[in-house]
Amino acid sequence: MSRSPSLFLAGEASAVIAALRSNAKFNRYADDEVEDPLLEDFKALRRKLFSWRSWDEVDPLEYLTPFLETIKSPETSGPITLVALAALDRIIRRGILSASGGGIPAESMQVVADGVTQCKFEATYPASDECVLHKILDVLVACVGCPGGSLLTHDNLINIFQACYHIGHFQTEKGRDASEVLTQASRQAMAEMVHHIFARLESIAEPLDSPFASTTAAHTTSRLHVSPVPSRAALLAEAGEGEAGTEAGATTIGAAAEAAGGEAAASSAAALPPAADSDAPPATPDGATGTADAAEEESAALLGEQLETPAPPSPHAHSPMTGEIVTLLPVLQTSITELEGYGLEAVREVLRFIISIINMAPVGPHQDLPAHGLDLMSTALQAAGPSLATHESLMVLLQQDLVRAMFAAAKQPSLACLAGICQVALGMYVNLGSQMLLQVEALLGLLLLPLAEGKGSHHGAPLELQQAALEGVLDFCSQPGFARDVYLNLDCRIERSNLFEQLCGLLSKTAFPVSGPLAAVHLQSLDGILAILAALADSCNGVSDLDAGSTVPLSGPESYVDIWSSLCAGDYPPLEAMLGDRAASPAERARVEKFLKGRLAAAADHFNRDSKKGFQFLQSLKLLPPQLDPPTVARFLRCCPGLAKPSIGEILGERDAFYEDVRTAFMETFDFRGMDFDLALRMFMDSFRPPGEGQKIDRIMQVFGKRYHDQMPSMGLRSSDAAYVLAFSVIMLNTDLHNTQNKKKMTLDDFARINRSTNDGDPMPRPLLEGIYASIAGDELKISSESTANELPSVFWYQLTAEARRPRGRMQPGATTDEALERDMFGLIWGPTLAAVSVVLDNASDPAVVARALECLQLAARMAAYHQVDEVVDSIAASLARFTAVLAPPNGAAAFGGSSKARGALQALFAVANRHGDLLRSGWRNVIDAVLRLHRLDLLPAAVIATDGEEPEDARLRLPRPASINKTRGSSGSLFSRAITSLISIDGSDAVSAEQAAAREAELAARAVATVEACHIDEVFADSKFLTGESLVELVKAVMWSAGNVAGAARSGENTSTSELCLELLITLALRNRDRVALIWPLLHEFLSAVTAADNAKSVNPLVERAVTGLLRICQRLLPYKEDTAETLLRSLKLVIGLSPNVVWELAETIAIEMLALLKSSAPYVRSESDWRTVCAILKLVSVRPEAAPLAYDCLSVACNNSQALSADSYMPLLEACLQFLERYKQQNIEAAVHYLDLVEVLFTWLVAQSVAAATARSNGALSDEGTLTDEQLVDLWLTTVGVLAKNLCKDECQPLRDNSIMVLSRALVASERLHLPPELWVQTLQELLVPVATDLARLAVKKSKSHPGAEKSVRLAVSMLAKTVLQYIEVVQGDKDFYALWQAVLQALQDCMAVRHEAVQESVPENAKNMLLVLASSGILTPTWQDSSGRSLWDLTFSKVHFISSGLNPSMLQATLSPQSREVSPRPLTDGVTSPGAASASPAVLAAPDGAAPAAAEDGSGSGLPPVDASAAHTNGLLVDAAVPEAMAAAGAVEPSRDEVAAAVGGAEETPKPASRSSDGGSGTLEGVRSHPISPEHLEETPGQSQGAAAPAAVSTAGPGDSAAANTTGVAVAPEAAAAVGTAAAAAVQRVQVAAVAKQEEEAEEEEYGAEAQAEQSSSTCKQS
Repeated sequence: MSRSPSLFLAGEASAVIAALRSNAKFNRYADDEVEDPLLEDFKALRRKLFSWRSWDEVDPLEYLTPFLETIKSPETSGPITLVALAALDRIIRRGILSASGGGIPAESMQVVADGVTQCKFEATYPASDECVLHKILDVLVACVGCPGGSLLTHDNLINIFQACYHIGHFQTEKGRDASEVLTQASRQAMAEMVHHIFARLESIAEPLDSPFASTTAAHTTSRLHVSPVPSRAALLAEAGEGEAGTEAGATTIGAAAEAAGGEAAASSAAALPPAADSDAPPATPDGATGTADAAEEESAALLGEQLETPAPPSPHAHSPMTGEIVTLLPVLQTSITELEGYGLEAVREVLRFIISIINMAPVGPHQDLPAHGLDLMSTALQAAGPSLATHESLMVLLQQDLVRAMFAAAKQPSLACLAGICQVALGMYVNLGSQMLLQVEALLGLLLLPLAEGKGSHHGAPLELQQAALEGVLDFCSQPGFARDVYLNLDCRIERSNLFEQLCGLLSKTAFPVSGPLAAVHLQSLDGILAILAALADSCNGVSDLDAGSTVPLSGPESYVDIWSSLCAGDYPPLEAMLGDRAASPAERARVEKFLKGRLAAAADHFNRDSKKGFQFLQSLKLLPPQLDPPTVARFLRCCPGLAKPSIGEILGERDAFYEDVRTAFMETFDFRGMDFDLALRMFMDSFRPPGEGQKIDRIMQVFGKRYHDQMPSMGLRSSDAAYVLAFSVIMLNTDLHNTQNKKKMTLDDFARINRSTNDGDPMPRPLLEGIYASIAGDELKISSESTANELPSVFWYQLTAEARRPRGRMQPGATTDEALERDMFGLIWGPTLAAVSVVLDNASDPAVVARALECLQLAARMAAYHQVDEVVDSIAASLARFTAVLAPPNGAAAFGGSSKARGALQALFAVANRHGDLLRSGWRNVIDAVLRLHRLDLLPAAVIATDGEEPEDARLRLPRPASINKTRGSSGSLFSRAITSLISIDGSDAVSAEQAAAREAELAARAVATVEACHIDEVFADSKFLTGESLVELVKAVMWSAGNVAGAARSGENTSTSELCLELLITLALRNRDRVALIWPLLHEFLSAVTAADNAKSVNPLVERAVTGLLRICQRLLPYKEDTAETLLRSLKLVIGLSPNVVWELAETIAIEMLALLKSSAPYVRSESDWRTVCAILKLVSVRPEAAPLAYDCLSVACNNSQALSADSYMPLLEACLQFLERYKQQNIEAAVHYLDLVEVLFTWLVAQSVAAATARSNGALSDEGTLTDEQLVDLWLTTVGVLAKNLCKDECQPLRDNSIMVLSRALVASERLHLPPELWVQTLQELLVPVATDLARLAVKKSKSHPGAEKSVRLAVSMLAKTVLQYIEVVQGDKDFYALWQAVLQALQDCMAVRHEAVQESVPENAKNMLLVLASSGILTPTWQDSSGRSLWDLTFSKVHFISSGLNPSMLQATLSPQSREVSPRPLTDGVTSPGAASASPAVLAAPDGAAPAAAEDGSGSGLPPVDASAAHTNGLLVDAAVPEAMAAAGAVEPSRDEVAAAVGGAEETPKPASRSSDGGSGTLEGVRSHPISPEHLEETPGQSQGAAAPAAVSTAGPGDSAAANTTGVAVAPEAAAAVGTAAAAAVQRVQVAAVAKQEEEAEEEEYGAEAQAEQSSSTCKQS
């Protein structure tokens, strides 16, 4: 508002006064005292302005009246009127009218609107007149748009709207049409007014006497008319008036235009079908059928009559200065008493006016009026929005009249009209989607989709129309909820069309370029597909949480479900039986209904071919009852979609009683109340096609006549027969009027004449016949489902509106789709959609188009992953992989960098693989193929094959080099580079061209590298641990498949780079998926087997080498991590055993290195015996090559020295391996053989320690570990080891090995004391193992066998070992029943050894014999009274043998040792009846001897103690009395000697140096250590004195004269429980040892083993030679 209204109004008044005075007409009073009335009014206004102090008290009419009078005065010229209009415009826009503060008075606004619409002015120049008219438009828009616009009355608003329309579309003066400027200004003004009017609709309530609900609506007067005239002259000529109705020089153009408009409207209305047939809305509750068109026709007729009277002549008509008077509208009597402003009726009339513009045919210069009407309609929808839905009277116009007008406008091939239709349809959906669902379906399905496909009503229409229709469809697709709304509310309803499927099918079809390059239509279709996918993918985040039942195909009902009654009533069918009688969501109901819809489509197809089979099929689907009844069949015929109309007609015309009831029931589905006869007949005839037989038609028409007469008795039909006859008459009339062959058409009189006596003998009512005739003449009677979009009958619109008002005709409130329903949607569209997008991508060259197509594929992959549809992702991967074909060596990296499509496709492919790899199955082949192509171009990053924690540089070293790279580097340049050079060199010098080409190629190569980095290919394999099991297996299979013929590659060794890369990828996958390696290992094993098979890999090549090292590397990494897969992995190590000899020879050192690493890290995880045998077999294979032999020893050393790796399962394989290596090296490298012998001792040491630990644990009550040796296992392994040493190694031909073996066996037997083995086992061991060693060696030494050089020294060692063992375990074995035989065998062995004529032997044997005799005598065993159960005397046996050994060995030497008491004591019972003297009962003095002191002899020298022993004699003879010491010490309370002390006492005379291979920390040594410190034969010999002097100090305690030496048997106290357990297990072992057959078999097995080893050595030598 202006700050100073007085000043502002004064200025505006001055401007008008100046304009008036500039005109000579208003200066005629210059000499008079009285001026012109208009000037006087303005002067009076100026006098008042500055006297007004309070504007609240000022009536706006006081300052508006002068301006309005000037505007309405016909005497003013155009310039004066223009100034007054401009002033009024500024007054309104600046808020002067509301200066009072109390708002704008309603009367003021109404007077202003009335004054402007009655504007008159004298025409001057065309340009000036147009300016005035333009300003009138501005003022009218300001009136409607200002805050007081809502105060305008109904008449004001209609007059304003009509004036705006007239200014732009009617002539302004004689002979001249409206200019284009005014036309466009008029349309712009109308658009602004429509916006303001409909924007206020929300505040306008539906009145109780709404035209929609009142029968008075048909009598409402309408003053808005749309029919323009081409020119005034043509108008007058057509009306026959000429200029007779006007005075010369003055004309009321508005009146003539109104008359012309009324006539045109009336003629247009007469050409349209009557309201009863065409535009009648559904019956209102009171039975009224008020229509918009009827009201319009009547109001147009009334207004035409009103305007027939010419306007009164102007008061200035005869002025010489006066030209033609321009008038907008005739002067009408308007009321200004409506203080509340216009209401809904005015809005309804404006809406009808807009619809009439859309519906009119283009006439004269205004061909684009329908497009203008569509623009106004779009503006109204946008301004009103959802508030339109609250006004039923407006919704009737929109649902029926508007849509029908849009179909009429679409008949014209106008791009503007089609674009307007698309916008209006979109506005209807966005703002009124729930109420306009069926209208949107009709517009899309019948109009826009056919046009977008290139069909529709315009056959051969230009491509622009198709593009415009596609743009409209694209706008719909871009709406976020459109796809879901359409599918949920249309596709999932039985009676509605599958619009969503049609839409997606259309877009997929039009996206295919049939011939030639891509066009705009194809790209628009691609955008539509992208929009739909984006809308559906919006909610697809992560993975769907569908339950198992959601993905299971639906099944039909178990019993009959009556859906037809509900469908006929327009309600939702009862689907509870198919939903488990539970409360289901709308989406669940929709899914079930969609399933039924598909079944009904199949049933309809059966029915159309054979109705009886169709009924049977429906009964089998439980959609019809088992026993058909007429009402159900009738409702099925009425409501089932897809039934052929002729088939329905044939059934209805049948004469059977059943079908007669069906006809009656069929008619009961129609409600004809409130309908005209022709409309009722149209609706009835639209439900079927009349059969060809007249009798059938007659039967059908009879039931129709009865039904109509019963429901509409007020139509003047006296009986049902009259209705029946009239129906036939109407059919005949329709045939006559619309038969193109009929030249003479039936007239109304003819129609009345044939019905003059059909109403029960009386004529039909004339008004009824006239209405029927007009309706049939204007609209042919035909079936709507068989009509095109241009020829839809009026009954179609009536039924469409009626269905739209039912619950099934609207969107379900609050209904949304669920995941199961969207999965079904995606399943419907993904196939054709992906095919179309792939074709577009194949033909696209524009990067923007390529990007959009790739986005479509990625969105589809995202939805497929969400809904878990794996075949979709596979298809996408295959499509994307096709566009990476440029990744080929001839093209090079530069060609790839120059192809935006290839780069984009590659990125998309790996994006799909990284994000949705779980869904890939066969698509993994495409992914791996792309990886291999990148590798051939040397673009593959090394991180692809890197494992956890591996340095990139190490991975790069393992990455195979592609063969093509070497060839490319050898050439002068790539093909791409040479091509660029050739192209550039055409216009430039060669030097510059080469530089440019090189720079360009470098740039493209860098672009290619950047693209590969952006793909994150390494994440595909690094994140494979997150893939599902099925996807991971398929990935492994894809890698194997991509490797090609690996067997052939391994055989030929050529072009192995691809196979090598695939092998590395497989290894990477195995290491990355260590938690589930068992899932994929069978596949990897198959691959590795094909590569390493001896038939294939006959020589070493990179592929074979990678396979072997890769297998070992996998075992190294996975064995410590996954124990449960150890057996599976190690079983594959047998592949190394199956390698050909050449490959083993070449890779021996490599395999040995890997095996050493494997055993160092994972030896404890090699559990089973078969696995250890495999490991040992590999070590034996690789040790054939000299370079690998030290590594093989290191492997065995690591295994043998690792206590966690040793077990009952590993012991034997390792022992056998050591023995086989020992056998191999004893002839070639004795140091190495001795070294392996040390490993045997290590194994035996572990065996003893393990047994002791187990016994201790059992004695403490602890549970045994799973890997703890059992007693039976212990005895077996102990016997096996001792037997091997005694039977084989101690008798070996090689002296160093033989002597070392004897010493190892001796130490082993000493250490076995802790095992607490039973007596019978020791008897058997001594008798069958140790005694034969001495005997056999002695026999060889006697023969001086050349095969066993140095046997004499070995005999001395064997005798010493035998003597020590006997003495150490004499207390254990002396009670055994076979002790006599054992002692006899020992003496015989010593006797046999005396046959060896060697000084050392001759000295050693007697000394050892003497020691044994003294110990046995001192322990009370060797006494004259000792006898076994058979009565055999040990004394007699002994001295009958020992004299053959030495003459000095006689009973007299024992006299000093044996006391009289010992000889006279009674014998004590021993095991199995063997008796022995009580020599073990020591003297009390001896028992009481303190620790470290010699026991004192009896005072009388003849007590119960042992006789004194000469210390010097004991020292000289080297008596080994250590076996007798522990028991005496234990009895005396002394500390039991340790194992080391006992060993020192027993074996001190035979101390030998430890093997050089033993490391200081007990670990494994190496063969190099053996070579640096060889064992000489001198180290293996002992001097005679050493044997005698070393043991004396420790064995015999010397004292003064008279003291005696304390003697005792071997005695480590055995726990009773442990002894019993060991004894039980040992008994069985002893029995096995006693069986000669077993021993023989063992010997044969050993011979076979040695033979096999010899054969293996021979094979290895052959390999070495080769």
